[in-house]
Amino acid sequence: MTYHQPRRTAVFLIVAMGAICGCDSGKTYAPSANLERVKDIRAAFKTVSSDTQQAAVVVANPTGFATLRGVFRVDGDVPAAELLVVNKDVEVCAPGGRSIVSEEVTVSDSGELANVLIYATNVRDEWAHEAARPGNTEPVSFDQKECRFLTRVTAIQATQPLQIFNSDSVGHNTKLAPRANTPFDQTVPAGSQPLTYQASAEEREPFTVVCAIHPWMKAWLITRKNSYFAVTAADGSFEIPNLPAGVELEFRAWQERVKFLQNVTVNENSEKWKKGKFTHTLENDEVRELTVVVAASELK
Repeated sequence: MTYHQPRRTAVFLIVAMGAICGCDSGKTYAPSANLERVKDIRAAFKTVSSDTQQAAVVVANPTGFATLRGVFRVDGDVPAAELLVVNKDVEVCAPGGRSIVSEEVTVSDSGELANVLIYATNVRDEWAHEAARPGNTEPVSFDQKECRFLTRVTAIQATQPLQIFNSDSVGHNTKLAPRANTPFDQTVPAGSQPLTYQASAEEREPFTVVCAIHPWMKAWLITRKNSYFAVTAADGSFEIPNLPAGVELEFRAWQERVKFLQNVTVNENSEKWKKGKFTHTLENDEVRELTVVVAASELK
């Protein structure tokens, strides 16, 4: 008689099982569990699991406070600033027929770079010094004169009211284009009381402020949760005090022409700041100095 393949397989398995179990088919062998040992093993696994979970949530705490400060400089010659077309309210916007140039890249005669924004991105609320913690409600003035925003890059806490002034004898329109907050687009008549813009959320990067009446006017604004930010002055200097010490802090550096700075030299060492990010762990009471050099070619 001829067997089909499945029946051959079944017979083979039966024979194999018999060989494994031995010739005495009358005895049945079953493993016997050591219940006490099982309990010990389970308890050990629970302990390891609990320790691992606790270790995962342990976060280093600050050891005090410190300061990060420094200067941004440009290496090389930056192209001459673009001449802007002023074709409205010329007597107010360009008194005496003076030329108006772009402020996208502002470099001093000795090479310092102004209007670079530096801000910390990962400071926990409980880490913040009382001078920088969230909740600041002090108003910040934002003015315009001779058809130019007097502050090119402004950084404030999201809880701070921005008071928008007009120091010109002609009307202006102030249009803010945030990503996380409600847009703002209002006219500020000459001689009027300031308008108030109130944000409600933190922005990840600056957004534009423009004037629809005088389209060459432009500035930038960022709202942050705390006050760990700075904008370089005309001499390229900046300072962020009262930063948490003893924990790794992440910063971002932004400049209007290139947005997030990436290829830089810091204290004579070449660095690559991916999307403008760099980190520092400061020591208690330390004042860390940075000299950041940006090649002129990066700003073209």
